[in-house]
Amino acid sequence: MTRSTSRDARVASGPRIAISTTTGQELSGPLPGLPRTNVSTDYVDAVLAAGGVPVMLPLFDPERYPIVDDQLEGVDALVLTGGQDIDPSRYGQERRPECGESLPVRDAYDLRLLEAARSRGIPVLAICRGFQLVNVAGGGTLVQDLPTDRPSEVAHWQSGAPDQPTHTVSVTPGGLLAQAVGEVDLAVVSYHHQGVDQLGRGLVVEATAPDGLVEAVRAEQGWLLAVQWHPEMSHRHDRRGLALFELLVSAASG
Repeated sequence: MTRSTSRDARVASGPRIAISTTTGQELSGPLPGLPRTNVSTDYVDAVLAAGGVPVMLPLFDPERYPIVDDQLEGVDALVLTGGQDIDPSRYGQERRPECGESLPVRDAYDLRLLEAARSRGIPVLAICRGFQLVNVAGGGTLVQDLPTDRPSEVAHWQSGAPDQPTHTVSVTPGGLLAQAVGEVDLAVVSYHHQGVDQLGRGLVVEATAPDGLVEAVRAEQGWLLAVQWHPEMSHRHDRRGLALFELLVSAASG
């Protein structure tokens, strides 16, 4: 039997970090069009690099199968990932042409997943769509299309490489985010065309973009940090991107 390296041992004994997923179709291979459950491997790699054990959660209709809470059995923390626009009906608005594709079953599942995680008291790190979902879950609203409704010189949807920062955010002193990265102007990778309009209940602003857009929040009660940018994309070369996942793993280990 081969002796484990110290890194293998660290990962094997780390907390179990659940990662939310989405659905799509196989685009190539022997069965094109076959439905798939998937998630960007950047999330998996970031959890591993931070010392956690990644566990992917396949989504399903939570009304038909009311077992979302059971999926979190034995899980120590949750990462809510990016993806499709949340259906505007979830925050009391009519869909506008500029709003992107939504996946209603994912909205229902992710909202139930967040509720279950919060009820269990496990730490939550929410990213991009996850950040917006946290705001909607708290009764907040979203700007459906920033370029149309809130034009800015800040490139919230960057055109450069996906692992290179495009703008900065100002970190609020004394919060969860500051624990991970310091009280700094942080350079971030940004891929979103929507954003927070009205802030949800029980949320505290942790960072803002130069144009004033809210970029990170934490929960007033319990351990929850949500960021609009993509630390998983930059974690390999950006110590502060990895630091968010390390903070989550640390909270999950406590």
